[in-house]
Amino acid sequence: MQKNTNFPPIRHIEKAVPPPEKDGRFPVERETKIKYIGTRAEFETQMEALSAELAEKTRMIEDLRYEAGAGFKPGEKKEAKRSMFQNPEGLVEQEKIISALSLLGFGVRETPNGFELICPQDLYNKTVRIRNDGGVWIFTAKARLEKLDENGFIEEKPEVEFELRDAEGLKNLFEEDLGLNLESHRQKLRTSYRLKTGQLVELNESPVFESHNVPFWIEIEGKDMADIENGARQLGFNKSHFFKGSDKQFLMLNGGLSEKETKNVLF
Repeated sequence: MQKNTNFPPIRHIEKAVPPPEKDGRFPVERETKIKYIGTRAEFETQMEALSAELAEKTRMIEDLRYEAGAGFKPGEKKEAKRSMFQNPEGLVEQEKIISALSLLGFGVRETPNGFELICPQDLYNKTVRIRNDGGVWIFTAKARLEKLDENGFIEEKPEVEFELRDAEGLKNLFEEDLGLNLESHRQKLRTSYRLKTGQLVELNESPVFESHNVPFWIEIEGKDMADIENGARQLGFNKSHFFKGSDKQFLMLNGGLSEKETKNVLF
């Protein structure tokens, strides 16, 4: 399949087309999940029939998620070196960094060497994530899941993310300086396509695909509920197929995993 030459020349295209909509201070991601009964080959054939553009080839995604631990002290100040936030070019995208940390509730003040962070009261319903996406390190901050429709089938999440040159410095900041705990460590295989109408369609496979009979699941990301529903219709789905919940809930409800089992899901 021919790659779309109109895509901008960036490494991480997942959030690039269309540009993330801003709602107030932060970009907003809107998506839904659908259980997919079929094979990856069938999915790829379906995408070809729709003339979808291959946005990113199948690659391994590895997520490290953090939560407040015993060493996390609200109101405490910590210094974070600028080098911890360098992107692959060695630059520091200051606006994104401040936005991401603010979304998590940290007070942020620039200093000559980096940033002074004031720990928030808690991190309840916030996602602190470091992701390796096919060899590209990405830091993501997300806020509480919000309902876009009355049934909650579309997730609406303020989200800020940026790429990292080296994740070790940020991992050390969270674990050692800020006292966060590693809440979960998960992997999945993901194949991404972009529909002609702009929606991002991603097929995910869990390492417990066979051991727990977990099906593939599709994520459709769009501008709003109508846009997501339009993408689903092109794939032969409707709103009744939408899954309400997170990856963890999907694994629990569709694969029978316990909450504890979802914490460490690796190939």
